[in-house]
Amino acid sequence: MKTLKTKDMNEKQAKKRISKIKIETEKLNREAAELQEIIDSKANVMLRIKTFADACIECGSTEKEFNDKYLNIGLREDTINYERIVIIIRALNEGWTPNWSNTNERKWYPYFNAASFGFDGTDCDGWGASTTAGSRLCLKSQELAEYAGTQFTDIYKAFMIID
Repeated sequence: MKTLKTKDMNEKQAKKRISKIKIETEKLNREAAELQEIIDSKANVMLRIKTFADACIECGSTEKEFNDKYLNIGLREDTINYERIVIIIRALNEGWTPNWSNTNERKWYPYFNAASFGFDGTDCDGWGASTTAGSRLCLKSQELAEYAGTQFTDIYKAFMIID
């Protein structure tokens, strides 16, 4: 069954139209993949938060605003990096805060194997009410703790190890 558009086409015109349709289809498939990536990144915080700058944006600020606030007031580097980690954790937790009254709620943090030359690996651990990490630094899942520890190792190192 020919449509109004194709009933008067000859073979050469049909082949040309098929070629154009294939190019348009490839373009639409690329665009659909890009749009799906946007959708996926909205659903998965680990696709959105790749850098400290991303974490700042997620928290409603910018890295420049952070730098303007903290870099010129004489704080030690470990203190500045603690503040960076707090922002990263807040961004990755997407509004979740630990309920310290609920001893059944798991709370996670990255765990590092420190060596004389720095970190030689990362892991994560979960804990209850008695802690070995600051409450502002825990995450809502093991997956996020592992991600934070591997994606932001340099910031954690600058916070935890004094050179």
